[in-house]
Amino acid sequence: MLLKKILVTSIVGAFSLLFSTAASAQAQGIRTLKDYIDNCIVENEEDRPEECDRLKEAIELRREEAEEKEEEEEEKEETARGFGGYVGTTLGAYFPDFDEDRPVFQGNDVDIDAGFGSSLFAGIRLNPYFGTDIEFNGFAGEIDSDLDEDENYFMSGIFLNPRFTLPLSTNKKNSFALFLSPGIGVSQLAASVEDEIDSDIEGDNDDFDRTTIIEDDTRFTWQIKGGVSIPVSSKFSIIPQLRYASQTGDNAVDYFGTEVGIKFDF
Repeated sequence: MLLKKILVTSIVGAFSLLFSTAASAQAQGIRTLKDYIDNCIVENEEDRPEECDRLKEAIELRREEAEEKEEEEEEKEETARGFGGYVGTTLGAYFPDFDEDRPVFQGNDVDIDAGFGSSLFAGIRLNPYFGTDIEFNGFAGEIDSDLDEDENYFMSGIFLNPRFTLPLSTNKKNSFALFLSPGIGVSQLAASVEDEIDSDIEGDNDDFDRTTIIEDDTRFTWQIKGGVSIPVSSKFSIIPQLRYASQTGDNAVDYFGTEVGIKFDF
C-alpha cells in the first residue's frame, strides 16, 4: 500500500512538472499577434496562460503611457504656438443712432440709413486665450430728408482691443472658439451735402457738383465685440461677430454692427 502511494505521488508530480514546463514554454513563445491569438484567445479562461494576462497588462500600460506622452506633446505644441501674431478683416452692415441735435439733421423727416463698411485689425497673441490688437473701422451711408441735395455720412475709428478667446475643445488643434473683445479709441463722424451749382460763366452751360461739409466731429469712443471663431485650418478661421460702439459726450453717436470676416494666425 505504501509503495502504491509513493508511485501515485511520483506520477502526479511528474505530470505537474510537465504541464508547468509546457505552459511556460508556450507563454515564452508569444512574440507576434498570431502567437497571442493562438495562445491567449481560448474558450476556457482557465486554460489561458498567466503570461497572457501579464502581457495584456503590459500592452495597456504602454498604451496609457503613449497617450499621456501624446497629450504632453500636444500641450507643449499648443504652448509653443500660443505666442504669435494675427491679422484679419471683416465686412458688415452698421446701424447708427444719431441724436437729433446734431448738424446732420438739416431738413425735416430726416432718416439715417444703415451703413456698410469694413474693418482691418492686426495684433499679438500672447497665449491661446489672450491677445491684443489695433483695429481700423469705417462705414458709410446716406441721410434721407426732404432736402433736394444728397446727404451722406462716413463714420471711422481706430481702436485698441484686448481679445479674450475660449476654445470649445482642448483635444484638437482646430477648435471652435468663443471670443470677446472690448476696446477703446477715437472715432470721427463726417457728414456732407452734395448739390449741383449752375455755372455763372457766360456761354458755359455746364453745371458742377459742390460738396459742403455739415459736420466733422472726433470723439473718444468705446466698443465691444463678440463672436465665434470657426476654424478652416490650423491658421485660418472665419469669424462672424456682433459689435456695439458708443461715443462719449453730449449728442453721442452709437452704432450696432453685424459682421463676418476672416482671421489668419501666424
